[in-house]
Amino acid sequence: MLSRKDIPRLLHYIRSFLLSFQHDKKVAIFHLGRSGSTVLTRMLANQGTVCDGEILERYLCNRLSWHWSKASPQKQYKTNKALNLEKYIRHRLRLSPASAYICEFKPFQLALTGNSCKSALEACNTLGFTHYVLLSRRNHLKVVTSATRAMEQGLWHSTTTNASQPIRLPLECIPFDRGRYSLLECLEKLSKNWSELESVAPPNAIRISYEDDIQSNPAKAAEKITRLIGLENFKKPDLKKTSKGQLDEQILNWDEICDLLKGTRFQWMAELDTKK
Repeated sequence: MLSRKDIPRLLHYIRSFLLSFQHDKKVAIFHLGRSGSTVLTRMLANQGTVCDGEILERYLCNRLSWHWSKASPQKQYKTNKALNLEKYIRHRLRLSPASAYICEFKPFQLALTGNSCKSALEACNTLGFTHYVLLSRRNHLKVVTSATRAMEQGLWHSTTTNASQPIRLPLECIPFDRGRYSLLECLEKLSKNWSELESVAPPNAIRISYEDDIQSNPAKAAEKITRLIGLENFKKPDLKKTSKGQLDEQILNWDEICDLLKGTRFQWMAELDTKK
């Protein structure tokens, strides 16, 4: 039987629960990172649409401790207990009053919180999410290169056309996805994470490709999403690419990378083409 002191807590829970269902459209974007998600969501965000970003990144920043020194152990850090994902997403929804709500998930962030792509989809379904977007970047070598360069030079995004400087991409001990891995381990990890996501993705998920829809003109991807989801409009892109040229121009030890990937299933990623 409820006591008088329990009533405010119960009313707060009921209010929070109802507020989490206030959005006409709830969209979850799944991606591996460095795939154009930031420029895309910045275009979609407007008065009626809240783009909440990578909501698990905030959670992890407050609960994980790590450093990128050479003495750091080659492992991933994990939280002490699994996160109740449904409860956490509901909390984020309650803080975002708008007709449309968009958030992002990465497989490695889900794993660090004791969850998976499957559990994330189940939580979103329970909370009435209306659309799912799979944002891919086929060449995972470019994902690792972009993330490593951003980490070293502190340039994750840019509003100018000034390109970042070439880097030496380590063959071993790369700081990546809150852990340290060899280059081949990074590529294996990305491939595994994407396969997991593909295996549980809803058949009606909207598929956006960095190479086909964002790389040359981000407005193409924004138009596709607004049309399929039913959003009102989108803004012009305000971010520029942080890299310039092909991979052999971005990586100083390019020959070492080619030798490492030769004969592996990732060899094609080092083949030069016209897609920067």
